[in-house]
Amino acid sequence: MHVPLVIRSPGLEPGEESGLSQHIDIPPTVLGLMGLPPHPSFQGVDLLATSAGEPAERSVYLVGQALEDQYALVEDRWKLIFDAGLGEYLLFDLEADSGELEDLAMKRPEIAARLATRLQGWRKAQLQYYSDPAAYQSTYPPRMRGVR
Repeated sequence: MHVPLVIRSPGLEPGEESGLSQHIDIPPTVLGLMGLPPHPSFQGVDLLATSAGEPAERSVYLVGQALEDQYALVEDRWKLIFDAGLGEYLLFDLEADSGELEDLAMKRPEIAARLATRLQGWRKAQLQYYSDPAAYQSTYPPRMRGVR
């Protein structure tokens, strides 16, 4: 998914960033512009911070539930999609195939398996947390750092 984000703020120099970001990065970024720290419950990062403790290259997780329950992980040049309804994985090389036309899951099973492990770990952590109302009272949502 490609969604442009335009930020205008006093003192902010014009520029363009092509790194991966997520909608959950907006609240920490706005607070950072205000000089305030993000709340510990935020799962996103301040996109404008130079020392946010995040790796320059990060992984992002996606959820698509319009027509199908699909979950995805984008890491470096790779995008792995899990279709929960079909129980199938699709793997794309975004550098060579930006239109996501050639599924490489069968040709690159080692990459698909590594990303599937990370994606399912993230999915399990999110589902466990958000299905337990008691968790809201005692802990913050799970954060999956850019660990490779």
